[in-house]
Amino acid sequence: MTTYDLLKDNLATLRRFHKNGIATDAIRFIPLYEDWLRMQSQGLKKGYCEAVLGDKYGYKPRYIRMVVKFMADKVI
Repeated sequence: MTTYDLLKDNLATLRRFHKNGIATDAIRFIPLYEDWLRMQSQGLKKGYCEAVLGDKYGYKPRYIRMVVKFMADKVI
C-alpha cells in the first residue's frame, strides 16, 4: 500500500477531520478522554480528575481541561 492508497481509501474521513479542524494526531488524546469519562461516571469532581490525569499524562490541569473540551466538541 502506498501513501496515495491510504489517503484515497480514507478521503471522506480525512475531509471531515479537515472541515472540523481536527488534526490526525489528536488520536493521542483518546486514552486520556476515556479515562476522563470513566472518572466522571464514578462521580469524581472535575478538579480532581484534572489533577490525576495531569499527573498520569504529564500535562497541566488547564491543558487537561482544554483536551476534554476539544474531545467533547460537536462536529459537522
